[in-house]
Amino acid sequence: MKQVNDLETDLDENIDLSNLSNSKIKLSALWKNIINDIFSFSKKDLNIETSKTIKISKNKNNNFDTLYSTKNESVIDIITPKKNINYFLKIIKNFFKKHFIMMKLSSPKKQTRFKKLALFFVFLTFILFWNKIIIENLVTSGYKNILDLKSDFSDLDKVKSNIKTAKISFYISDILLTPFSIIPNDNIKNVAYIIDWWKDLSILLTKTVDLYSETNDFIHSKWWIENIYITNLLLNARSNYEEIYGLLYGSLYNYSQVWDLWNSYLNDKLTFTKDKLRKALVLLEIINKNYDTMLSLLWHNSEKKYLVIFQNNDEIRATWGFMWSTALITMSNWKVKSVENSDIYALEWLINKVYTDKEKAPEWLDKITWTFGLRDANYYPLFRDSSAKIKFFLDKIDYKVDWIVYINQNVILDLLDNVWWVESKVLEKNITSENFSLVLSTLVEAKVFKVGTLWTPKQVLFGFAWEFKEKLLTKKDYYNYLKIILSHIKNRDIVFYSFDNEENSLLWKLWVNWEVNLNSTLDFNYPVYISVWWNKTDRYIDYRYDKIVSKVEESCNYNTKLDIYKSHHFSKFEDAEVNALLDSYWVKYKNDILNIQWRWKNKSYVRVLIPKNAIVNLQKNQKEYEFDTYKIVELYIDTEKLETSLNSISYVIDNPNCDKYTYKFFKQPGIKKYNINFDMFWIIDKYSSIKSDFIYKKDIILE
Repeated sequence: MKQVNDLETDLDENIDLSNLSNSKIKLSALWKNIINDIFSFSKKDLNIETSKTIKISKNKNNNFDTLYSTKNESVIDIITPKKNINYFLKIIKNFFKKHFIMMKLSSPKKQTRFKKLALFFVFLTFILFWNKIIIENLVTSGYKNILDLKSDFSDLDKVKSNIKTAKISFYISDILLTPFSIIPNDNIKNVAYIIDWWKDLSILLTKTVDLYSETNDFIHSKWWIENIYITNLLLNARSNYEEIYGLLYGSLYNYSQVWDLWNSYLNDKLTFTKDKLRKALVLLEIINKNYDTMLSLLWHNSEKKYLVIFQNNDEIRATWGFMWSTALITMSNWKVKSVENSDIYALEWLINKVYTDKEKAPEWLDKITWTFGLRDANYYPLFRDSSAKIKFFLDKIDYKVDWIVYINQNVILDLLDNVWWVESKVLEKNITSENFSLVLSTLVEAKVFKVGTLWTPKQVLFGFAWEFKEKLLTKKDYYNYLKIILSHIKNRDIVFYSFDNEENSLLWKLWVNWEVNLNSTLDFNYPVYISVWWNKTDRYIDYRYDKIVSKVEESCNYNTKLDIYKSHHFSKFEDAEVNALLDSYWVKYKNDILNIQWRWKNKSYVRVLIPKNAIVNLQKNQKEYEFDTYKIVELYIDTEKLETSLNSISYVIDNPNCDKYTYKFFKQPGIKKYNINFDMFWIIDKYSSIKSDFIYKKDIILE
């Protein structure tokens, strides 16, 4: 028997060539013709000169057991290769298992081509890997540039630079992603749609910023806002709005193609963004479809009268606060034709001269007044009802108004923060957000600036208002003014109401007249306070609510309770502060002013709006009233100085359809903030310093 050692590995075992008695064994210099020991790939190469079919038997030592051929004269060449095993071949070894296989050996020419192809794929894999990293970095960088716009939009040069940089990043990312598009993978498709979305958004932002920049430059060139014809701006910008709408539509389409990012946090962000985009698209669509009505709202080719009502939420009323004063503004094509400032009591005096059939004051309001007049007309929880009652009284003196604009102190305080302070010659001191309410309320009540018999104590308000306007116009920070106004519109510290049905319908669509759907959730609460004492103690009241929900056994109904906490925090510090202020103006009878303003207890009449299908468990001194879409539970709350009062209402939600429990709490306009603890099935969540409506979003699965 002829044997030959495995020259490549020096293994102990031998290669059996017993059936090849006439074969010639030689070392060959033809290094190109090689075959791998395919069981392990750790062996050197075996070269066979001619193409043969080799049967390879399994052996634990990973050597060839037998090489046999149909021809005895064949030449078997065993060589030492001059090159290492190809990297790509090492990768595919995983496809081979230790069992019997048959392999057709390639010719030397085909092997060379195969190696080159393998090298190409290795290179391509390397390029794609780094391509992926570059795309991720570009998209992340572009996203951060866009995100920076949220923190500061006032520096237009920086804004434009950020958008430009982001746009370049997204366009390069789109180009680099092209090789991946041939791969049928959902993740890659999602990335492609997201990049397309960011591209569209960057173009949209560019167009929007350009429009804003042009408008801002135009405003600044006019020096005074009274010289600006805003309707002309809107007419010129109509084509821009249509283009922006198209870009936003395309952006939303691309983003809507992304459904699953395989991460709950990212999916929540995805849903949130889609919702924001849809709302923005709806808003633009409303404006585009109602452009003529929008122009009419803004006095284009018409004259309109706007009654601006300033309300003091230190003395709370249903639509925020006691009506201090008004300004009747007559406008046409953005041109202010006239402004008439009036004390609410001056208008009341004119009305009383002609309206002699006095109405009896409604319930609880009759504790502080015998008759129902203009000063208390904002008594009703819904703006449409209070607006109608205000117009009813004004019509008695032919005081025609097309709109009512409600504004409370919260708006003024934020605008004061923007300008830091107003150096008031009228008040002889600097007015800030910290002292505005204290100074104005106290001095008006003390009648410090009343001159003669025809002057109103609120004349000081009109003087300060003029100084404040001049400070705003001098600073010209219109972007931040707009941000402040929009935030207060959202929180209902500014509400617009038109007596034209078409205009008011548009205002409702734009969410600025607060005609809300109370029944958008299974359960809701809307507490509405009215001060029924002659003081301004609501300035010192903190509000907290505990909402408790449990399930009625063997039913889909829910037991609910709302605990109402009111804390009166007027202290010696506030007392000293008011005393010092009165002393600075040489005010006599300080104790009377202090008692009227702050020292007394807080008394309020409260109406809590609840679902119409609620079954109320009335407590002592509570009453229930039913309306078309809701019920009211009314109660009276006394809160002593430095004490906390607690009152509760409870009811059962009738739920015949077994709907999932959902809840919304409506914040009364004028209340700065509140806390709420939500106790649902013994799971308590606490929320603090809420400045808008509250929606309970946590899902609870009931067994």
